[in-house]
Amino acid sequence: GLRVSLTRSRYPNRPDGVDQYALTVSRPSLDKPPAETEVRILLSTAFGDAAAEAVERPASGALVRMFRVPAGR
Repeated sequence: GLRVSLTRSRYPNRPDGVDQYALTVSRPSLDKPPAETEVRILLSTAFGDAAAEAVERPASGALVRMFRVPAGR
């Protein structure tokens, strides 16, 4: 299983920022980062075709994976 947090905001957080979703994905046990296949299935289920536009925020050695996905499509 996965733990998922999804928020919608502008980045940067100001009126001219880009409207997007911020998605954080982790495993409940926090023993290792979520597998690529698990994450891709989640992104595809949540965002459909827009999943291809998801950009992972790099975090070296992190047990949590974070993505930004454009909103309003």
